Amino acid sequence: MKKLIFTFYVLLLCNSMYAQDSLNFDFEILKEKEAIGWSSFGNKEYNIVYDTAISQNGVTSASIEGNGNTDEFRVLTYTIPADFGGKK
Repeated sequence: MKKLIFTFYVLLLCNSMYAQDSLNFDFEILKEKEAIGWSSFGNKEYNIVYDTAISQNGVTSASIEGNGNTDEFRVLTYTIPADFGGKK
């Protein structure tokens, strides 16, 4: 029984030591009304709005609002950091 409990604590410790950084997939981290890690490209006539009243997951959601007078587009993108440990 002691070995089982010891193994559980070792696994728990390993899991917490190698946990990944928190990524901002759901627009929760805002700075100056912009979501950290997110960027956009396309027609600047579209407005990107971060809303805390209506959300699907978490507290904040994002929407792209157009004026209806253009055939172009605007896109929100998020770059996932790739950090592969090892030697070069």
